[in-house]
This record gives sequence, C-alpha cells and structure tokens, in this order.
Amino acid sequence: ASSPFQAVAIQLGREASAPVYTPQSNYFWWTIAKMYVNSADGLVSQISHHLVNAHLVSEAFAAATCRELPASHPVHSLLSPHFQGLIGINTQGFKLLTSANGAVTKIAGFGYEGMGELIKSTYEHWTWDHTDFIGDLEKRGMFGHHCSSKKGKFCQKLLYYPYRDDGMLMYEKMNNYVTSYVNNYYCTDSEVANDIAVQRWAQYIANAHKNKGFPAAISGKAQLSNVLLRIIWVNTVHHAILNFPVKEFGSYVPAIAYTLRKSPSDWANETDAIARASPENNEILLKILPDISIAVAQTATASQLASLRLHGLLDHVDSFKDPIALKLTQAYRAKL
Repeated sequence: ASSPFQAVAIQLGREASAPVYTPQSNYFWWTIAKMYVNSADGLVSQISHHLVNAHLVSEAFAAATCRELPASHPVHSLLSPHFQGLIGINTQGFKLLTSANGAVTKIAGFGYEGMGELIKSTYEHWTWDHTDFIGDLEKRGMFGHHCSSKKGKFCQKLLYYPYRDDGMLMYEKMNNYVTSYVNNYYCTDSEVANDIAVQRWAQYIANAHKNKGFPAAISGKAQLSNVLLRIIWVNTVHHAILNFPVKEFGSYVPAIAYTLRKSPSDWANETDAIARASPENNEILLKILPDISIAVAQTATASQLASLRLHGLLDHVDSFKDPIALKLTQAYRAKL
C-alpha cells in the first residue's frame, strides 16, 4: 500500500529563485532533493529535538529534584526514576559525541561550529510550552482531524498521523496516572501551595530556565499534575520517539546521511549528465553520499546510541516504598 504521506515539492534554498523539484522532476533531481531534506531533518531531529529539547533542558528538572526535594517526598519518588543516567549521559555525551573531536561532530555536515550554533539557537527558542504535547499539536494545527480556519471554513486535517494518534493513547493514560498520584498525596490546592519543598523545587527550575515560562510557584493540584506530566513525558515518550528509531533509520546512511559531499550549488556543472543518466546509474548518487569512513562511523554511532535502554515506561514500579503508590503504578503499568 502506498504511504498516506506524499511529498509534493522540495525547494533547495530560501531564495525565491531557488530550484523547486517534484515527483515529476528528473528521477535523480527528485532523489537528490529528498536526500538533502532527510539530511537536514535528521540533524535537526537529533541535535535540536533530541539533545537539547530532551536531554539538556531536563538537567534542571533532575538537579532540582535531587537538591530541593527530600528522597521521601512523593514528587521525588515519582520523578527520580525518569532521570536515571541523565546527568552522566549528558556529561559523557558532550565529551564523546559533540566536542570538537566527538563522534557526532565528525559525521555532522555542519561541523563543530555549526553544532554549537544549532544547540545555542535551539535553546534560545525553547520555552516551557515545548513540553506541552497537546499544545504543540494545536499550535501546528495537527490536533484532531479537523480545524477551523481564520476564514471560518472547516478544513480537513491528516486522518493518519501516528505521532498524534499513538501519542494520545499514551498521553491520556499517563495524565490519568499522574493526576491520580497527585490526588493520593494532596487533598486540596492549598496543600500544594503550602508545600515548601515543591515551591522551592519549582523556583529552582524557573531560575535555571530563566524567562522560559516555567512557573516559579505551583498553585494547586491541577497545575502540579500538569507540570509533572510534562516533565515525565519529555523524559519518556518524547525521548523514546527521537532516540530509538535512529537504530533503524539513522544507521542506514543512504536513507539519512548526516553529511553530504555536495551542496545544491555544486551540481551546476552536471545538469546535462544527470538529464541523460539512467535511473539504474547509482554513480550519481554515490557522488553525494559521504565516504566510507564517515558512513561507517555514522552507522556505528547511531546503532550504539539507540541500543541503550535503561528500562521501559514505569518498569521502576518496585522503587516505590508507599504501598498505595506501588499499587497505583502497577495498575497503570499494566494499562500502558
């Protein structure tokens, strides 16, 4: 069966005069255009969405949980298993992967300086709103099957969108779990507002992510539940979506090459050769793919990084000492 997602056109460049390719274009031009898109998308996915929006922003959540909440505090018990290995992975990751001689730096087409610029730009644009799964879908016009346009007309949206559809199944169950967990320990909103440890925890994160929209004070049960849900979501489902598929897709260089040997402008002198070439002539595509050493390095790096699994969602159920929390977590682990 054909994919429900079909690319319509690709423009290689920001200028209005940049060439546009479609499925009706020459086979090689269309294939080359898709290779550029996949390369850029793969790098942004792993550096911006994975490294920055999952790993790096979560350091403040982990540090606040360890520094401001007693180990016996219910919020600490709920969150801490989801930060397992985070600080160590981030520390070693920067050294081994994204430093000047790091493994990812060597296979990324933009190099060390480009890596730094992308990391900096991503965090500058990151806000607490990025952790809101449903809010993000709504902002991009992807929540639900239909939407109302500014002109008041009813417009059709994607009926098949696995990130939204599968994500909602997980999100709803996790939301119910976290809400039930919070209700188990707090009877009223004032109990949350008067919990000094929780308020210090929130203040720590707000200071760490200054002017990023994280609430410096938690007013009640609903807000606490939402904050905890979003932190857990980023460190579980969101991270898993970005990390584990890399083993299948990121390790296969012809599908996603993190560096390409030619820029779009480098093809100017080969227009006639491409027009005459047979689709079976893969020599043209080999000109754009990285050399064997970089290809092997990408395959090895992607396979190793995506193979590390500490545990599945709520597999840490036995870490709870409170029998009520233990029973609640067991029940939702079975549902998930």
